[in-house]
Amino acid sequence: MTYCSDDLFNSNFYIIVVPTPIDSKNKPDLSCLFSATKTIARKLKKGEYPFDHQP
Repeated sequence: MTYCSDDLFNSNFYIIVVPTPIDSKNKPDLSCLFSATKTIARKLKKGEYPFDHQP
């Protein structure tokens, strides 16, 4: 587990677990998920796969 994107260079499998708050209309705020996905996408190498888990 890391908060530092430079640590991703040493990884080859990624599990994204981020908070998904909802607003007063029960609409999810997916900005944390999108941000984490973009960060990992920049570090992916051929043959690596992200896994997204939303509780």
